[in-house]
Amino acid sequence: NIALHQPTAIRVFEHLGIDYCCGGNQALADACAARKLDIRAVLVALEFAAERPALPTPDWSLASLELLCAHIIVKHHAFARRELPRLLELADNMLARHGAAHPELAAIQTTLQQLDYDLAEHQAKEEGVLFPYIVSLERSLTDPDEDPVSCFGFLPDPVALLSRDHKDTIAQLAQLRQLSHHFTAPIGVCLTYRIFYT
Repeated sequence: NIALHQPTAIRVFEHLGIDYCCGGNQALADACAARKLDIRAVLVALEFAAERPALPTPDWSLASLELLCAHIIVKHHAFARRELPRLLELADNMLARHGAAHPELAAIQTTLQQLDYDLAEHQAKEEGVLFPYIVSLERSLTDPDEDPVSCFGFLPDPVALLSRDHKDTIAQLAQLRQLSHHFTAPIGVCLTYRIFYT
C-alpha cells in the first residue's frame, strides 16, 4: 500500500531489498524485522524521498547552448538509460506472470523494446554528432579562430532526420498509452503490475 500510494517509496524499498509486491503483503515493521532493518531509519528514508524539494529550474532561454546540451545528456538521456531497463525488466515479469490473461502486455513489451533501441540510437546521434556541432557552432560565434566542423557527412538535413526520430518516439509513447488504457492497471492485478503502469 505504501508503494502504491507513495511511488517515491519504490526506490527506497528496492534499495533496501524490501518486497513491496506479491510477498510484500505485510506490515512495514514486519518487513523491516525480516531484513534486520531499523524501522525508524526506513521511515526517515521514506519521508525524505516523499518530501525532497524540487531543485530550482534554470531559465534555459538564457543558458548557453553548450550548457543546454550538457543538461539534456545528464538529465534526460541519463533518465532514459536508467529507467528503460527497469521498465523492460518489469515488462518481462508482467508478460511471464500475466500475459495469458492480458495479451496487451506482449505489445507493450515489444513497443518498450523498440523504444529502448530507438532512443539509444537517437541519443548516440545527438551526443556524438549534433551536440558537438552545436557547441562548435556556438563557440565560433565568440571565437573567430573556431571553425564549426560539420560532422554530418552525407546527411543532407540531420536536424530533420533527428526530428523524425522525435516524432517516432512520440508515436511509441502514444501507443504505450493506448495499449495500457492510459496506464490504468486492470482490476485485481498484483501490486507490481500497478507499479509497472505507474
